[in-house]
Amino acid sequence: MTRKHSRPLIRTMTRPHPLAAALAFSLLCISLLLAAGAARAVTVTDTTPTSATFTGSAWTNPNNALSQDNNSATWVNSDQSYLVLKGFDFSSIPDSATISGITVRVRGMHSSGTASYRDYKVGLTKNGTAVVGSTKDSSVVGTTLGTTMGDYNLGNSSDLWGTTWTAAEIKNANFGVMLTDNDTTATGTSPGYSIDVMYITVDYTCTPTGSLSITAGQTLYGNPIDLTSISSASNASSLEYTVTGGSGTCSIDDSGTYIEAEDFSASSSYTGGYFTEVTDGTVNGGKYMRSDGTANTTSESGQQRLDYQVDFTSTGTFKIWIRGYALDGTSDSIYIGLNGTMVGALNENATYNTWVWTNSIQTGVNTINVPTTGTHTINVWVRETAHRLDGIYITKGAETPSGGIPSGATEIDPASGCATTLFTGNAASAASVDTSGWTDGGTFTLQLTGDDATCGTPLAPTSDTFTWIDN
Repeated sequence: MTRKHSRPLIRTMTRPHPLAAALAFSLLCISLLLAAGAARAVTVTDTTPTSATFTGSAWTNPNNALSQDNNSATWVNSDQSYLVLKGFDFSSIPDSATISGITVRVRGMHSSGTASYRDYKVGLTKNGTAVVGSTKDSSVVGTTLGTTMGDYNLGNSSDLWGTTWTAAEIKNANFGVMLTDNDTTATGTSPGYSIDVMYITVDYTCTPTGSLSITAGQTLYGNPIDLTSISSASNASSLEYTVTGGSGTCSIDDSGTYIEAEDFSASSSYTGGYFTEVTDGTVNGGKYMRSDGTANTTSESGQQRLDYQVDFTSTGTFKIWIRGYALDGTSDSIYIGLNGTMVGALNENATYNTWVWTNSIQTGVNTINVPTTGTHTINVWVRETAHRLDGIYITKGAETPSGGIPSGATEIDPASGCATTLFTGNAASAASVDTSGWTDGGTFTLQLTGDDATCGTPLAPTSDTFTWIDN
């Protein structure tokens, strides 16, 4: 079965099979990975400020730095007055979260051709007026402003900027970022610094306490049936119940097929780079795969591989597109291949700090040649660390995908084996499910997914079979 523009139903780390026993094994693997008590890593990406102030008298139009619109806060002087941006919305971070890293992205430029004039420093503030911890000198960390508008990242997912942070401090309206000139001798040239916006990304971990369960070996009778009667949820939210039956195929639509990056059917061992699943409500399906570990830009050897087992109904050349996100030129590529053989690498074509559809070639080719109809495996490998992968698009056509899930694309889920979905819904609708058309006396699989009510991160999904009898 294929589906159009729907949310992924299952997350698995092993090769799926439509039979219930194999599906249960897959979900057991997930449970081991997502067991309650194991801290989950979460990223809140590129949050913008709502308040702008400055110290001294050097900054003009500070409110222009609240959004990316090419209208800038400007500075020309020799003093060290700070531009202060605060009021970032991190309300989604749980109170119990442990902050693990903070990244600041400065979008700006300086009009001077002298590099030392373009040197600035950035710090974080807890009270909205004073820098805490350590500052970052742009000339030291390699982010000195250019003479044209660009994006510059300071900090990373494990950098706490020389101090400690609580969730309450991050969520406080006075938490923010402060930027000032770092060249005490230069007066600069007009308009000097131009700061379009500054973003903050926060990485944190949270230990979930919720759980999901299904009572095994149950029989439900009649029409409608109550799926909640054979399942339970503790400290859980966003529950989703799914009933599948029979088997299906993950068929590639020649005119355009979309696969979520996290819907892989298997993953390989590794000695170098590896993939991390990151929860992010702004992307397709609410998750993306981030490349971590050790980069290898010369070979896929030792790098973790994600496999997407699919079925081709035709042979020939298919174009591969990715929806990716790169911070800079050192995090902008990923290997691709077919049936375990790497054919090339794609990059974001020098487009940074935004999600983009691309089939720009880093090396090799951006196509796969399918020699026979039937089952084959599409592959991706880690190439550069910090790269983000949201989705994959496969087509024989000449179209350029755009937006989130490309318009008209057939979406398939190799993680679930593309089994036939008979029902999907929340707890309220699961309490009264219409069984019209179901096979009397048949065996069906119930899958239950949800988020931890404290952390907001996915709980270990659970799955089991039940029998339905139409009496």
